[in-house]
Amino acid sequence: MPPNMAHHAFSVILNISIPVRDFPKAITFYASIFEVLGAETGSLVKPHHDEEAALSFRWGNQSGPSFNVVKKRWTSRGGGISVTLRAQSEQAVDEFYRVAIAGGATSELVPTQVHMYGLAGYMCAVFDFDGNELKALYAEPYVEVKEIPAKSE
Repeated sequence: MPPNMAHHAFSVILNISIPVRDFPKAITFYASIFEVLGAETGSLVKPHHDEEAALSFRWGNQSGPSFNVVKKRWTSRGGGISVTLRAQSEQAVDEFYRVAIAGGATSELVPTQVHMYGLAGYMCAVFDFDGNELKALYAEPYVEVKEIPAKSE
């Protein structure tokens, strides 16, 4: 195991989002099955630029992993899943991006400062060969912020 991949007491997976066609039917379905698994009641969250609506389910506290059901707008990408992975630093986000692009991934979000899920962080997003989106996000600590601090040059 590489030295920077040591075992940690937190999840590497921050978020999984799946696209659905029938949003009301999907949220009823997921609410019922996730209730069995102990999820908190799903809550509507602010949709991202390519989404019409999003419902987020969590297990435990608000900084824990989430599972989002999203109604996507038409985009240039296939309708794959989206997984957000926790990176240990901005440098790890940069390296994730470099390795993914070198391996043939495509991207619509180069490493940059972002405001996502109430967190300010540093993130990139790449798409694999099947249109699935992988995001690497560095955001520490889990503190809500109102604005993204400007990066000094």
